[in-house]
Amino acid sequence: MIHVEQFLQSKNIKYALHEHPAIFTSEDGEKYASHIPGLACKNLFLRDKNAR
Repeated sequence: MIHVEQFLQSKNIKYALHEHPAIFTSEDGEKYASHIPGLACKNLFLRDKNAR
């Protein structure tokens, strides 16, 4: 699988990379992302432990 940054660069797509430590709550996210314009949202990834 192609790394996302490599893909964006290969297509000349402009992007801004924002790095931060792992966060576990929306409140923690505000500490690191409040300066970034746009809508804040939370991702939830679910996995079936029996799925292969």
